[in-house]
Amino acid sequence: MITRLRPGRAVLSVAAAAALSAGAASYSSAAAAVASLTNADNARTVAVHLGDTVQVRLTPVRGDGVQWVWNVPTASDPGLLARATGSAAPDGGAAATFEAQEAGSGSVTAQAVCRPTAPGARCPAAAMSWNVTVDVQ
Repeated sequence: MITRLRPGRAVLSVAAAAALSAGAASYSSAAAAVASLTNADNARTVAVHLGDTVQVRLTPVRGDGVQWVWNVPTASDPGLLARATGSAAPDGGAAATFEAQEAGSGSVTAQAVCRPTAPGARCPAAAMSWNVTVDVQ
């Protein structure tokens, strides 16, 4: 699914855009937009415009005596999406904010590693990945 954002929306969640249309949604106005992304946006594509902000907030994933802890999200091309902020939280979550600097396509990614939280719990040898493609127009 591609969500199109145009300058002017203070905050726009990808889920809200999806609720408006099964295809692409368009928004227009004068100010820069913010595309807010979460765990649920994994494997999606979003479209933003130059000057827009891409905000990522990932929450830890818990279950079966383990917790998946996220690293700070990164951009595949820092010239396209410049990271303005980034942090990992003590609870295992992570957040980052990116500014769309030039036209093109890139991705924002993060990985989570498993940590046992209960006696006897075991983690798989693999890491969990999160990836969103960002098209800057």
